[in-house]
Amino acid sequence: MKKLSYLFLALLMLACTTDDNNNVDNSNTLEKEWLYTHTALEATATSSTTIVMPFTADIFAFTDRPNREHKYINRINY
Repeated sequence: MKKLSYLFLALLMLACTTDDNNNVDNSNTLEKEWLYTHTALEATATSSTTIVMPFTADIFAFTDRPNREHKYINRINY
């Protein structure tokens, strides 16, 4: 029983010390991914997958971390 406890402890330590570092900064190698938000006072749901909103304001665009960028674009440039 004591050997089984040591085996379990060794496997637990091995699992917790993997070389899987998710904190690596790959910002120089990754392409920017832009996200967009569109707001309106009214919207119409034409189906279960489509929402129609009028263009009354600019669209807010932003990138994700680590170096967040943002800008406003109009409907013509979108």
